[in-house]
Amino acid sequence: TWTTTPQVLPDKVKSSGDFRFTASGSDVLRTVSGEIEVKIFGLGGLVEKFIVADVEKSYEKAAEFTRNWLASKR
Repeated sequence: TWTTTPQVLPDKVKSSGDFRFTASGSDVLRTVSGEIEVKIFGLGGLVEKFIVADVEKSYEKAAEFTRNWLASKR
């Protein structure tokens, strides 16, 4: 499971979720699920979308790094 606590507005922004790893043939699939809630009147939805996009980008970079690292060890 994961939880993040932002340095800015920690009482207004909550995010948490979990990771799942599933074997798929010779591969492993990683699934990240979670919930992001921003309680800022008029901006909450926009901030939530920004956070989701940033999280997706960060996990894709981590996946690319892991794939490259594994390939270099074969």
